[in-house]
Amino acid sequence: MVQDETHRKLDLCSAGMTWKSESGRVKLNGEQFHIKGANWFGFETESHVLHGLWGATTMERVLNFCQANKINALRVPVSLDLALNSKTVVARGSCQECSAELAWDMLDRLFVMAAARGIVIVLDMHRLDQYNNSDLWYDGKHTQDQFIQGWGDLLTRFGDKANLMGIDLKNEPHGAATWGLGSATDWNAAAVYIVKKIKERVPGYNKLIFVEGVGTDGAIAQYPPSDPAFDKFWGQNLDGVISHPIDFGTPELNSLLVYSPHVYGPSVADQVYFKDATFPANMPSIWDKQVGFVEDATGKALVTGAWGGSYAGQDKLWQDAWADYMIDRCIADNFVWALNPNSGSNGGLLEADWSTPVVTKLQLLAKIQPNPSVFTSAISSSVVCVNYGAPANSKCALKGPGSPADSKPDAKPHDAPK
Repeated sequence: MVQDETHRKLDLCSAGMTWKSESGRVKLNGEQFHIKGANWFGFETESHVLHGLWGATTMERVLNFCQANKINALRVPVSLDLALNSKTVVARGSCQECSAELAWDMLDRLFVMAAARGIVIVLDMHRLDQYNNSDLWYDGKHTQDQFIQGWGDLLTRFGDKANLMGIDLKNEPHGAATWGLGSATDWNAAAVYIVKKIKERVPGYNKLIFVEGVGTDGAIAQYPPSDPAFDKFWGQNLDGVISHPIDFGTPELNSLLVYSPHVYGPSVADQVYFKDATFPANMPSIWDKQVGFVEDATGKALVTGAWGGSYAGQDKLWQDAWADYMIDRCIADNFVWALNPNSGSNGGLLEADWSTPVVTKLQLLAKIQPNPSVFTSAISSSVVCVNYGAPANSKCALKGPGSPADSKPDAKPHDAPK
């Protein structure tokens, strides 16, 4: 789709970077920013560094791959233990290029090298320790105060990085995690409290704040358990935003809020709707109830923080349908899981040699975001220049104040979809 130059300049330069989530869109310096993102994991594991760097593959090589394929954003998982210990050492044999042995130094290196290639980063608090994806943001060994401290420590070190796009507060709350039930395990209330405390610790923080949903049973459902849309993946359940939208307490902080569900297919976990005789034609109506309502209900951007799969058999049918849905519903901003080929049944954008591209998956990403926003110079704290690109679906472009696409209410719930 050729961009309409009557309302959008192709290349704009600005002093600094101001991120906002408004009108159902992510914006950079007032312009709609089209995210073509990928997850690159490893820091949250026993390696304490990005995976893939144990052999001939280098950080430079992977980042060059991202730049060549217009992947403009990386979601980078970390653990709370790593955040609390700036002296964590990279595991022996995990990184051939690590002249510095500290994980935080390698994270700093990633920021620098990504900025040089026009790539922004979202830090994701993926785990509490290096082994398990916990239900909650605390457990028997980690307190909520430590969770806040970990974020504060990370942002004290990395919060001023020009190419820090934002933070994903907690990966995939599920199980015991709830939303709007008046419980100590309510993730919506905890997210508000945590963000306020982070802001006290790091007053200058002004980047995006990604908040995921909870698990299937964690919120008051908009429909009965008999409805096919009832069952969801970890972090996907945003039913609670209808009655309990996130409110950080100030317009400044609320302008940074992004809702970020995780959406997966049959190669990750089975769901009853994958067995429907009409699959995948049945999925759009289900997704409407699971995630499609969020932008209209809240006025905030919806960015899929993780999705993907094997891209074979039934999973290919699912991914093709999800891609079409993202395009049609104007929610194409996404972070695919993952760059890494060692992602279980998911696979990655790279083959097991960490060098050969998986062409079919890259073609699918290019279909979803054919014209992502591209930094036309290195990202710095002074001047940034961006070709803002265009959505695959022309109806998804913001036309300016007063247009239908730019007139969504901010944080105003509507009736639950039927």
